[in-house]
Amino acid sequence: IGLNTLHGPAAPAPDPAVANELPEVGLRCAVRTRTSEEADKVRRAGAHLWIMGPGGTSFGTPIKPRPVISLWPTLIPRSFVEQKTQILVA
Repeated sequence: IGLNTLHGPAAPAPDPAVANELPEVGLRCAVRTRTSEEADKVRRAGAHLWIMGPGGTSFGTPIKPRPVISLWPTLIPRSFVEQKTQILVA
């Protein structure tokens, strides 16, 4: 993917001091349904999200629905998360 892949020259280059606030994101969706049929409907409805992105952002077809063994949603204090950005120049 890369910096300004979507916005291109329409977006100014970010200040290195705020490199962790880049204007593009990756998206991963998780959905809980009562039946596998409902899960498959959601997968098909969201398929365009995977195939309509800019070059380099599509990773093939969405995976088939699978059961969740365990899930423990929780919140942690922001201070516990170390933010780090690394820019490599080829």
